[in-house]
Amino acid sequence: MAEDVQRKGRLLYINYMRAFAIIMIVLGHTVCFGLVGGFIHQTNTYLFKGGTFVFVFIAGFLFQYLLYKFKYLEYLKKKFLYVVMPYIFCILPAAIIFTLTDTSINNPFNHLDKPLRFFSSMFFGLVLNNPTWFVGMIVIFFIFAPLFKYLSKNKILGYTVLLISIICTVYFIRPSVGKTIYRLANFDLLYVYGTFLKLFFKSFLYFSSLYLSGMFTCIFMEKHYDFVKKHIKAFILSALVLYILFYIACALSHFNLSFSVLGHFSLIYLMLFVCVSIEPFIMARPVLDKCLNTLANYSFGIFFIHQYFINLLIYHSIYDTFRKAFFNINQNNLKCFVYTWGM
Repeated sequence: MAEDVQRKGRLLYINYMRAFAIIMIVLGHTVCFGLVGGFIHQTNTYLFKGGTFVFVFIAGFLFQYLLYKFKYLEYLKKKFLYVVMPYIFCILPAAIIFTLTDTSINNPFNHLDKPLRFFSSMFFGLVLNNPTWFVGMIVIFFIFAPLFKYLSKNKILGYTVLLISIICTVYFIRPSVGKTIYRLANFDLLYVYGTFLKLFFKSFLYFSSLYLSGMFTCIFMEKHYDFVKKHIKAFILSALVLYILFYIACALSHFNLSFSVLGHFSLIYLMLFVCVSIEPFIMARPVLDKCLNTLANYSFGIFFIHQYFINLLIYHSIYDTFRKAFFNINQNNLKCFVYTWGM
């Protein structure tokens, strides 16, 4: 398989996995109804909130897969064109509307004059469109690409860093975007900028284990793809059993965060092995293949704009107004269930 890298150009099973990952991210932002902290909400969180883990894993996997032709400046140029530019294009309408309209005094940029308000909301789009925090984090991965290349080439150091990073991810609390945005100590501009930049960097450290896991899984798949393919049912069953066991452990421990993270890790490999297994099935069905590849190819675009539709329903605005939501989905009732799945 290693010889096929340059000839094949892309991995279909990873493309399918990316399509399922973006669906999972959208579901994670929409269908997690239920009383916060309650069993229903926590179960929904376990099932649907692991999309970011999958997305970062895939980014690491593809970075390793294409490492044979890595040139740093060209790499940064492509990431700017295909990640940063779409972000700028998608955040621009919200930034313009936000700049020209009034919003809640709780918005940290509300008190600024219009030019600075526009610049701040463009640079820190997470204030208007929460999921775009991901851009600030992933850019750090792009900048440190040579370091990840070095870790890939130096296996002992690479696996050591991977192990340490996994332990940190499992035992440390994931940086909270919501708490960062809505619980600022003060609105001094440098303090706000510093707080958001700290969120990006802490998220980078937290999710480094997923990126490295993707890289080293790619190395494993290149060397042992035929073995994995031959025993794919056993790999799927093992990942599924782990995913279920970690859910049981979560439920029994009142949804301990460490068990939840381990569940997200097992879900990644469950999705990977399932996609390897169903790749021939999907390839034999052109319509399904085209739909999934389209979802994968436009996954970043979907990621950038899906929150606008959610905001329209919740705040009657394409950006987060920092006002009380029109719909309260954090209750355990049929109405909340129907609303979230109907969005």
